[in-house]
Amino acid sequence: MDTLRKSQWLKPLRSVTAAISLAMMTVAQAAETPRIVTVGSSVTELVYALGAGEQVVAVDVTSQQPAAVHELPKVGYHRALSTEGVLSLRPDRVIGSDEMGPPPVIKQLQATAVTVDILTTDASLENLYQRIETTAELLNKSQEGSQLQAKIQQDIDAAKARFRGEKPRVLLFLSHNGTPMVAGAETTADTLIQLAGGTNVAASHFERFRQVSDEAILSMRPDLILITQSSPEAPDESRILAMQPGLAMTPAGTNKRFVPVDGTLLVGGLGPRVGEAALALATEFYPES
Repeated sequence: MDTLRKSQWLKPLRSVTAAISLAMMTVAQAAETPRIVTVGSSVTELVYALGAGEQVVAVDVTSQQPAAVHELPKVGYHRALSTEGVLSLRPDRVIGSDEMGPPPVIKQLQATAVTVDILTTDASLENLYQRIETTAELLNKSQEGSQLQAKIQQDIDAAKARFRGEKPRVLLFLSHNGTPMVAGAETTADTLIQLAGGTNVAASHFERFRQVSDEAILSMRPDLILITQSSPEAPDESRILAMQPGLAMTPAGTNKRFVPVDGTLLVGGLGPRVGEAALALATEFYPES
């Protein structure tokens, strides 16, 4: 009888002990999962592409991909962060591009217990692969990093396989607000055009982005116009032509060769979607291949 009563008394005790153990394990697991703030569009995409999206607790406002980031808190514009705003998210780590700032805020964050990782983002494929390796090491995702590099290279090789004959002459217009800006040399847009098998005709004239006159556009004689926008629908060529009437007299305007490009691809250096984008553009550049 005593044994039976003892067994009945121990049952709820064991249940309580098991519940406490489970709760402690859950707390321990939560403590082991780092809280990451990502700053910079391509940095955020890369962390998600490596399979570490569940660790991200906040992003900057330039981070628009993948769709999951729209459910997260924002820490502001990547060049205008605030120490208090970032720390309010209780991050263990901040991973950002070399464009994040201002510098005093970065120094203040580095002086706390938060680990701050800064990734260089020059517009080259070599830099992207280096960032993938570095970020994969930070996140203990080396295998995923190798797989991501292989997928990007596979798409780029498929794009190269389409190249036929003379390269098309291409201009890219950044068209979000105000007067359209043309992409010159040392831009992500210039690298993307090259990876897709085109020649950025503005690259030999200037660097970065610049407003260009109708006379200059006529002299460049583009065969194809890329227009950045936020949706995959047909580009609003009428608005661009209204602002740049000279385009209508170029080979691109005459042949109505206007192609939309996702503007988020061009923010913060090359990102993990560059291979897919290069292949899609190569299909536009060489439709008969």
